[in-house]
Order: sequence, then C-alpha cells, then structure tokens
Amino acid sequence: MKTLLFIFLILFSLKSVSQWESLGYGFNGPGYGLYFDSTNNHLYACGFFKYADSILVNHFAVWDGVKWDSLGRGAPYGAPGVSITKFQGNVFGSSVFYYYPPNYDVWLAYWDGQKWDSLNQNFNDAINTFKEHNNELYLGGTFTKIGTQGANLLAKYDGVNFTPINVPSLAGGFSVKDIEFFQGQMYIGGNFYDTITGVNDLERWDGTSFQPFGGNGLAFGAEMVSAMEIFQNDLYIGGHFLTSSGSPANNIMRWDGSQFYDIGGGLNGGVLKMKVFDNELYVCGAFTLAGNVNVNGLAKWDGSQWLTVVPGVFNNNIIDFYKNGSDFYVTGGFTFIDSIPLKYIAKFTGLIGIAETEISKDISLSPSPALTHLKITSPQTNIHSSSIFDITGKLLLNKIINAGSFQLDVSSLAAGLYFLVLETPKGTAVKKFVKE
Repeated sequence: MKTLLFIFLILFSLKSVSQWESLGYGFNGPGYGLYFDSTNNHLYACGFFKYADSILVNHFAVWDGVKWDSLGRGAPYGAPGVSITKFQGNVFGSSVFYYYPPNYDVWLAYWDGQKWDSLNQNFNDAINTFKEHNNELYLGGTFTKIGTQGANLLAKYDGVNFTPINVPSLAGGFSVKDIEFFQGQMYIGGNFYDTITGVNDLERWDGTSFQPFGGNGLAFGAEMVSAMEIFQNDLYIGGHFLTSSGSPANNIMRWDGSQFYDIGGGLNGGVLKMKVFDNELYVCGAFTLAGNVNVNGLAKWDGSQWLTVVPGVFNNNIIDFYKNGSDFYVTGGFTFIDSIPLKYIAKFTGLIGIAETEISKDISLSPSPALTHLKITSPQTNIHSSSIFDITGKLLLNKIINAGSFQLDVSSLAAGLYFLVLETPKGTAVKKFVKE
C-alpha cells in the first residue's frame, strides 16, 4: 500500500506530456513509408510529398529528431516515393530517379549519404516492398523487367547482382505487396494470378517453384494481401479479403503451417501494414473496429485480444508507423488528429507523468475501487473520448464517447492504479482510479 501511494505521489507531481506532436510542419502530401535507423536514431520517410517543412525534399526526407533534411535532390519527378529501407549501410528507395546515370527512368536507387546511385539497373516499375533475408535483399512490386531481362514482380539482390524470381503471373496491373519467410519457405502476398498454379494473391516458394497452401488463395478480383508478419511463431496475413479457403477471415488471418485461423473476429476494414514491437502485433489500415474494440485505424493484438494503441481520431488513413521506446510515429493521408492539425506525419510521445486539471474536478468516477465497470459522470461538458493508461504510461483502452455520462468495462484489467484521460471541448481531464 505504501508503494502504491509513493508511485501515486510521484506521478501526480509531474505535468502531463502525453500528446501528439508535429515533426516540424510536416509534409505537403501523404507519407507512404517509414524506416527508423537505430544506429543514428534518424527517421527516414517517403511518400507523395515534395516538401518537409519548407525544404524541397522530392519524396524522400530524413528527421534527425529536431529538423527535416533532404536526401540530395530526392526523386524530383511525378512519381511518389513508394518504399524505403536500409541494406548494407545504404538507404534504398523506390521512385522515378530519372536524372541519375544512366539517364533514363529507374525505379530503384540507393543513397550512400552523399549521392543517389541507380546500380546501373533499370527497374521498369515500382518496388512495393523490401525484405532482407540471409544477407540478401528481396524486392517485390509491379515491375516486369530489370534492364533487358524479365523479372516479373519479384527479384533479389546480393549486394552485387540482381536475380529475377519470376512470378508466373499475367503482366500488367499485378503486383507483389509483401514478402515473408516462414518455416524455411518464402511467402509472397499481393494482387496477382499465378497462371501455373491458378492461385490468387497468396502463395509460397519452395526454392524451385511456387506452390499453393491452405487452399487456392484468395478470390479473384478486389481481394488482395497487403502485409505479412511473423508473430508468436505463426504467419499473420493482412489485406483486403473476407474469406480464405472458405473460412471467415475479415481482412486478417493466422497461418500455423497447416491451416488458417480467425484473429479475434478480425477487422472491419482493410490492412495496410503490420509490424511487431514488444511481443505485440501492430496493424494499421482502413478499419474502425478490431473485433468489438473501437479503434482509429491502428490496433494491436497481444496474442489473445485486440487493444487500442494511441488516443485520437484521424481524419484519414495511417499508412505506415514505427514504435521507438515510448515514442510512436505515424504517417499517411491524415491532416488532423482530433482537432490538432498535423500534416501527414506525427509522433505520440507516451505518458511519463500525469497531473489533474481544473476540468477534472467537475467529473466524478464510481465506484471506487472499481470491480467490473467504471461509471463516469460529467455534468458540465460532454466527453469526446476516453483512454486508460497504467502507471508505466502504457495505453490499455481508447474509446470514442460523445456523452456526458457512460460506463467503461474494466473487468479485464489487473488490480492496481490506473489513469483515465478524458478529452472534452474544454480540454483534457485526467482522473485516477483503482481496479479491485
């Protein structure tokens, strides 16, 4: 009890620094991809923007924690920066790099810190995804040629040479969206039709040929796979689909090597990206529900249940994200989070301390301690949204409310002290409560 009181006094002696922050003035167009370099703590971004702050960056930019900078002249032509990664110490990006030797359109170049280099290879269309495996860089996209050699949708680079891994798909309009290695085989997902296997959008490479698994892939047409990730020894597959092999999937499913499984009821919209941080699977996309949990296009799966990640309502999709400690970066098509103008990229700083505000005094919680439900009453103002954090600052629940009186289900919380952050038209209210 003394320990709990001590923690309470320390936390309530600090000011709140839980907030969304802009990174400079943001971009003048949507962000498509992020890469965080832990060796120098720099965040690299690509997208359909020409400016970061007032700096001309042409679709590629780097944030050093204080300011944006360009990567040379970037890619100054009309195509956006489609994807970005780092391999063998260089930043690789996909866009139209016309003016680099050999002076024709190349969809792949690398930045060595001083200049862009095309590797004297001409990819004739975009690279959507990069995946490093066994010291080789695998590339999937919409390209069909590298220079004069055929390379349909898939290739690899060993640091010297490019080797095509041709997907036997019809050319034109088809693409590989993601690549993952699972149980010794390479899995590819996207929007394609394999003319040999007859499979749509999802198959695996056994080292010699592509093979279907778990059925015949997805349905032909609008369905597609956008992202894959290994989590807790299973392959998670996300995209825009409702069934797989006849079983319900709802835009995300799990493959254990022998069959597919539903994930907590799935999502009510398509998945764009998936990543694993701190033994949790993070997902972003065009959804508002994860299972029966209200989310804002960003959710996480802990292996047994869906949880919210950060508070706030985005006015457009999150397309990519990255978590670095207590900082959470997002980019996409949004220009507002709640009522805060944040142009296409933002950072959530996490909670390191909370102080009660004047608004909090007009809001009551009951019962205390709470067992299964917590009733919130705000007679002076409506509450737009509510978020519950534990004493470490970890977000556990976020819900859109728009009411003056409501209940929250806290039955799944462990016993202990929690903080309730309430967004109102008058500002942010912070209350503490104890779960029994």
